[in-house]
Amino acid sequence: MTKELDIVLPNNVILIDVTYLNFMIQDIKKYFERKINRTLQEIDLALFCESLAMDAGYERGDNETLVLLSYDEGSKKLYNCKPSDIKTELDGMAFKDTLGEFMFAGVPCEDMVSQEDLVFDLLKITADNENVKRLIVVAADKTYDNKIIDFLTNLKGKEVLQYRMNESTDRISYRWELLVFPLMQALGIQPDEI
Repeated sequence: MTKELDIVLPNNVILIDVTYLNFMIQDIKKYFERKINRTLQEIDLALFCESLAMDAGYERGDNETLVLLSYDEGSKKLYNCKPSDIKTELDGMAFKDTLGEFMFAGVPCEDMVSQEDLVFDLLKITADNENVKRLIVVAADKTYDNKIIDFLTNLKGKEVLQYRMNESTDRISYRWELLVFPLMQALGIQPDEI
């Protein structure tokens, strides 16, 4: 006898592959500190999430957003972020601003599943959930053997935004933005500095 698991999710979900985000933060921070010749601030995670949401078209109001942080043994902390420890500082926590409430859930990768499989499973669970209307994905462009790109391209009935490292060369049917811009804002890089 099988009973279907019914998970209640809010209308908005941000799915973040922490390994990928950490790599991007390190890379961008290193590049811009050399370019503008100064040390960059720690990332305010709330400001970063707000930037992702505004790019996705949020309007002021009572939006509810679940931020799923998929992590493995090597990515238990967000690099150069405040707060940073997923298990002790972020999991189960939330903040509220003019765009609504952002709730954090850390989803660890266990020995039985790879980080890649976990991210893809979370993507499928979120996409299959009827409550979710808007899905924001921060995950590697070309890794996962293009499974994420293929999946999002074929996803119907959801507003999708993927943050990528590079401009898309693929034929995709969903919105994408470059991850560098919300990261630059969260790192405190001013437009006149570049």
